[in-house]
Parts: sequence; C-alpha cells; structure tokens
Amino acid sequence: MAKLTLRRLREEVEAVQAKIHDDQASGSTWAKERSRMEVQYKLLSEKYEEAVTANRDAQGQQVTLLSQNRSLRARYMRSRIFLTIVLSKQKP
Repeated sequence: MAKLTLRRLREEVEAVQAKIHDDQASGSTWAKERSRMEVQYKLLSEKYEEAVTANRDAQGQQVTLLSQNRSLRARYMRSRIFLTIVLSKQKP
C-alpha cells in the first residue's frame, strides 16, 4: 500500500513538473509573440504618423495650387477684358 501511494505521489509530482515545464515553455513563446506584436505595433504607428504628415503636406500643396489657379484665372480674365477694350477702340 505504501508503495502504491509513493508511486502515485511520484506520478503526480512528475505530472505537475511536466505541466510547469509546459507553462514555462508556452510562456516564453507568448513573451516572444508579444514582443513581436509590440514591434509590429510600433512600426504601424510610425507608418501611420508618416501617412498623416504626408496627407497634411499634400493638402497644403492643394491649397497653394488652388490659390495659384484662382490668381491665374483672374489675370487671364483681366487680360481678355483689356484686349477686348483695346480691340474695340481700334475699330473705326
């Protein structure tokens, strides 16, 4: 009877040790995965910030180009009006 109890206790100890070993192994795997995910998150965050900055720059350029376009249209219209006046004065 003592041998059965001792054998059963040893089996339980081995089972617990195996479980602890498995938990430690999976824990280190989890830690590696977490570290990898944190690196990916950091890279994605940096890329997002770069994209936001590029978008702001592009919007600024659009505003500048629209302003230049309005200015050129206004000059063109003034030139056409001036040309129309000059040509109308030249006709007898």
